Amino acid sequence: MERILHKQGESVVIGNEKHTSILEFAVCMGSKLDGKQIKEILWPTHCLLVAVKRGEQEILPKGDTIIYPGDYLIVLTNEDRVAKINDALIEMTGSCEI
Repeated sequence: MERILHKQGESVVIGNEKHTSILEFAVCMGSKLDGKQIKEILWPTHCLLVAVKRGEQEILPKGDTIIYPGDYLIVLTNEDRVAKINDALIEMTGSCEI
């Protein structure tokens, strides 16, 4: 559909035009996320957990994936929400942004 309209000279935007940002957070021992499954966590709105780095491994998160200390959470959010998501996840992981 997008290609057809583009060929006809129509300008089409799929979704919204907001830019996204990727943030990375280290999970500390004893944090609120330590030992929890992803489905057990109340994630901030407007953020998406896209990967969990564990050592050399990058895990695609599922609901039953358990978060361990030393994991790095890769989160996607809209650029205008970076500050709020950053603050919330720093508190949840007990860490500083990488």
